[in-house]
Amino acid sequence: MSDYTTRREDTTPGPAATTREGAARTTREGAARTTREGAAQTTREGAAGPAPTTRESPEGRPPTEDSGGLPAAIFARYRPEADLATGGEAHLVMLVRDRETGEQRVAKVYPTAVRPDTALLDALRTADARHVVRVIDWGEETGAFGREMSWEVLEYAPAGSLAALARDHGGALPPDQVREVLRQVTDALAYLHGELRHGAAAGIAHRDIKPENILLRSRHPVDLVLCDFGLVAELRATRRTTGRAGTPAYQAPETWWQKSQKPEQDWWSLGVVIVELLTGRNPNSGVGGHAVNERAVFEHIATYGVDLDGITDPDWRLLCQGLLTRAPEERWGATEVRAWLAGERPAVHDAPITEPAPVAAPPVAPFEVAGRLCRTPEEVGAALSENWAAGLALFQNRAQQLDLSDWMRENFPATNLPENLMRTKVTHRTDAAARLTRLISWVAPEMPPVYEQRRADAPGLALLAQSAAAGDPTATGLLQALNVGLLRALARHRCRTHPQCAGDQPGCAVLTAAADRLDQVTAAVQERINDLAVRLALTDPSTGGYGPARRPEVDQALPAATAIAFRLLVDPDHRERLPAELRRQKTPGKVGWWAELRDEARGPDHRQLAAGAVATALIPVATAESAAAKAQRAQAKQEERNERAARAGMAPGGGGTALRNGWRDVVNLLLAVLLAYLTTFLGAAVSKLEAYDLVPGKAPLYLLNITDVQTMVALPVLVVLGCLLIRPADPPAALRRARWFCWLFAIALAIVLTVADGEYRILVRFPIVLRSAFHDPLQAVNGNFAAIFPYAMLGAGILALWIGRRMVNRGWQTEAGDGGAVARRIRTVLILAVVALYLVQPLWVWQQVAVPFLPSPTEVWWQW
Repeated sequence: MSDYTTRREDTTPGPAATTREGAARTTREGAARTTREGAAQTTREGAAGPAPTTRESPEGRPPTEDSGGLPAAIFARYRPEADLATGGEAHLVMLVRDRETGEQRVAKVYPTAVRPDTALLDALRTADARHVVRVIDWGEETGAFGREMSWEVLEYAPAGSLAALARDHGGALPPDQVREVLRQVTDALAYLHGELRHGAAAGIAHRDIKPENILLRSRHPVDLVLCDFGLVAELRATRRTTGRAGTPAYQAPETWWQKSQKPEQDWWSLGVVIVELLTGRNPNSGVGGHAVNERAVFEHIATYGVDLDGITDPDWRLLCQGLLTRAPEERWGATEVRAWLAGERPAVHDAPITEPAPVAAPPVAPFEVAGRLCRTPEEVGAALSENWAAGLALFQNRAQQLDLSDWMRENFPATNLPENLMRTKVTHRTDAAARLTRLISWVAPEMPPVYEQRRADAPGLALLAQSAAAGDPTATGLLQALNVGLLRALARHRCRTHPQCAGDQPGCAVLTAAADRLDQVTAAVQERINDLAVRLALTDPSTGGYGPARRPEVDQALPAATAIAFRLLVDPDHRERLPAELRRQKTPGKVGWWAELRDEARGPDHRQLAAGAVATALIPVATAESAAAKAQRAQAKQEERNERAARAGMAPGGGGTALRNGWRDVVNLLLAVLLAYLTTFLGAAVSKLEAYDLVPGKAPLYLLNITDVQTMVALPVLVVLGCLLIRPADPPAALRRARWFCWLFAIALAIVLTVADGEYRILVRFPIVLRSAFHDPLQAVNGNFAAIFPYAMLGAGILALWIGRRMVNRGWQTEAGDGGAVARRIRTVLILAVVALYLVQPLWVWQQVAVPFLPSPTEVWWQW
């Protein structure tokens, strides 16, 4: 249901006056009001009768009657009968019948809201019915989708227009009939220019006199009235083209270079109409009736005047010369025309005219935004961009929104804003933010675009999409509000990021292309998610096909997939990198449906982009599915081994399992010890690599130093590895931790031995050293590398990487051990003890702090 406010004239039943003589002026007896977004109601002085009402549920018609697209306010009082030809600003012109009186009217609906000139409309409603079409109703309405419309109901002239009359006569009319037209139009213009009062002003120029705007109440006798005033005049004033009202072929020359409200322009237009009625063609039209270039028309008229060769009668030629005098102050008006009609011959003073030099524009009254006075649209855009909250408040306040629209229209008519950006009501905050972004991008394309105080060029939108894909709810909400229209507005800025955007013209080619494909790619992502959610639910082995109809984790990935797809559109570099990044995902690549998505995501097509976005969003799902499948295979393999052993009677279940698990822990620990040996060798050797000069005699000394370092750290390394790998509660995680410990310990070792030329070497030594157990075996092994010292380091690094990977892969083959509280406490105490003993020496070296009851920190406490 729509909200609407109307003004209506209460008339007595019966036909309206249709003849010029004795036509009664009809007045509105009911009080009238107009409201705009809750504005206070205004009542015409002296009006009596019932108070105006706002209708919310129009009644009095069959529920199935078709409104024909009429606003609810019109449909409540008038029954649609027929569509009439549309043109100009009205997007709907319909013949309607008053439900109460049965009189026919014309309803016009305009596709935008205007601020009605109440004084002018009141004046037209009570104007002399002999000269102008009566305005019956007028108002504005907000439709079901928030679109504002203006409308008016006018008197119906059943005989058509003067243009139709001329066409029916082959283009030209008889001179006697043209004389009658001249007389009646002259009387109407004289009334408009001198007698019609609106508010405190008297007189008004029509500014668009042409045969289509002269209507006939009857053809025999001819009874003419002028139309196209009211709301359509307001709409003409809001045009964003040349800033001029009227039709070029009938337009006075003085209105070509500046706006004009003077009545002289109407007499020029009447002169063109008379020439057209006498000759059958508009003198300013090209061959076949097609209008020639408007600038060429002006230049021809300014130099040579209007072509009157088709008028041979000297009396008519004199009339046309007087009306078509190029200087407005010398042009004929009502006095001269009436004298000509009475048989007199007024003088004509016509001469070529030249376009005046441009007059310096008066200073523009500033428009205030957040305390800043702005004098250009660019300054308004900058102020709104820097004061986002003030911009939102401006758009959410209907009066301020219209004030800014009027300021820009009156002072900067060439700023061609999108239709209804400023004239329609904002419905919610998101709408206000979108309009604010569009306005800034339109009036200040040189500025970096912003949206909700965030950078909104292509890199900024890529970061926003990345945050949304990571689960940021704020970024997700902002991304969902970015539609095609808003993206096109953001693409208007001058882009200096992409090579294809270089040039003098503003605009971002990447965002423009993204806007062209956004809806298509988003729909493809939705389609892929829907298909996978259903297909994976049917093939889920854990439910046997009897689980939920959709995989919920797939549906939950839709926002992330949409965000990733958006990033692919606005970030060409990421779009090119994505296929390679997906190929590096080995674990999810073992899942069939994910591998299909990965293989398809290798091109720029919208379905390929959607496949890449969905594949990226579902990496966690595919990884979990791959891990679960691997665990199931390992469990099945273990159960098969146990069954074979039981059938062969080779080992009882309990004892055999314990022995097998113990052996696996021993192998894992040995691999970890070997990895620790290689990484500590690398860490200690790094400190000597710089001094190595390929002198064979020094290499053994280096290796001896490396052996000493490995001996000093052997005990704490063995303790930590034993705590991690003996009967771990989570074998895969424990083996990964052991690998990280070996590498991080080696890095710390290299740093301590290298910094300050080994000044802090003492920090490496553990207070308890098992020299007899480790030194000689390590020296025997390390001594073999004297001749190939640098190459031994390289080989140790490669071998350490391979052993670390092999050790981690054994995690799925190792059964979990005791994860009870006692085992956890023992491991925790041992590791904390190692850490505490290692901290004794740093405390003494840096803080000169000695722990009470413990031996000197500068000595080895116990060596074996």
